[in-house]
Amino acid sequence: MAAALEEQGLENDDEVIEQQEDQAEAKDADAEDGDAAASETDAEADAAKEEVHPSLTVTSPGSGAQYAKDQPVAVEFDCEGDVEFTAHAALVDADGNRVLEDAADLQLDEGKGHGAFALGGDELVAGKYDLLVWGESGGEATAVQKLQIEVVETDAEEEAAPAVAVEGDDGDSDDLQA
Repeated sequence: MAAALEEQGLENDDEVIEQQEDQAEAKDADAEDGDAAASETDAEADAAKEEVHPSLTVTSPGSGAQYAKDQPVAVEFDCEGDVEFTAHAALVDADGNRVLEDAADLQLDEGKGHGAFALGGDELVAGKYDLLVWGESGGEATAVQKLQIEVVETDAEEEAAPAVAVEGDDGDSDDLQA
């Protein structure tokens, strides 16, 4: 009987060992799945870093800026995108016609850059304009930024308004009575 008990104990030990091995294999499989998931997450993060959605921010002028008729409209902007970035600017008159357009190609340093346009000058007539600025990089376009500017005549110097004469006032300050 002792031999039967001993044999049963060995079988139980074998079952325990098998269960422990199965648990260890399951842990290893879970760890491998976790490593694979972590690798995928790292790959996704790297891909997201590489995917830069382009953006453009006009730094100058502010909306409502005024320019002399004979001076160009200076536009400065910051941009983000791929290695290459193309910025566009257009002046639209009050009737909705594009009066002037320009584009500039930039090579970005670490995905960022700064650029400028000089639109117009002698070609512009006095009036109000919409300044549209946008860009594109890596096949994607940025949102269009719309600013309002005004081109003003500079030929006619503003004269000081003449003094308004008040009836009974001869210009002396002695006329004041208490």
